[in-house]
Amino acid sequence: MTGFARHRTGRRIIANFTGFEAELLRSLASQLIELLRNERAAPVESSDPLEAMLDFSGVDFAGPVTEPDDPVLLRLFPTAYPQDEEAAADFRRYTEGELRDRKAAAAGAIIDSLEEAGLPPQ
Repeated sequence: MTGFARHRTGRRIIANFTGFEAELLRSLASQLIELLRNERAAPVESSDPLEAMLDFSGVDFAGPVTEPDDPVLLRLFPTAYPQDEEAAADFRRYTEGELRDRKAAAAGAIIDSLEEAGLPPQ
């Protein structure tokens, strides 16, 4: 790798990688996407009466309420409130699904950028 440079517009960063480095980045991004998609936590139905009354139809708040068993996923999605188990469960339930999707999209953008720059598709 020869380093990073800011694009003349100032909104982009340009990096030059060797073929090996680009392949490695693509492999790591692919592994991350696979981990995020395959280890998706099982949703839990809400028993909150207020949530039932407000009818959040179309909004997915059925995320996991327990921390992941996989240490890699635990580093990606740490417990927000270690001293308050209920608050931590609520935070995880309301945010983890979208966080997983955003992290997978960012990893996908890395792969797309590498392929647009000339790395042959897998």
